[in-house]
Amino acid sequence: MTTTGRWLQWKANSERFRVHSENLSRPGGRRYSCLLMISFIVPAYNEELELPSTISAIRGAAEEIEKYEIIVVDDASTDATSEMAVRTGVQVVSI
Repeated sequence: MTTTGRWLQWKANSERFRVHSENLSRPGGRRYSCLLMISFIVPAYNEELELPSTISAIRGAAEEIEKYEIIVVDDASTDATSEMAVRTGVQVVSI
């Protein structure tokens, strides 16, 4: 597993994130309206094969958050990392 994959696996499974998400919910299942947006920044270099599962894990962990964005930062990958990120519907920044 790549460094990016390990970091995102930790982040997606992090209890800290789950606790934060629970704090956004009010009794009765209603969510607080957040004026701020949470941004998930995903650094990527040749992550074409890992990226779809990473994006899926982030979306699953962020179900309780009203406003969030996922930004993949492609560090001059030589595979189809950018194209895969675009297909998953996230923002892509190439450097």
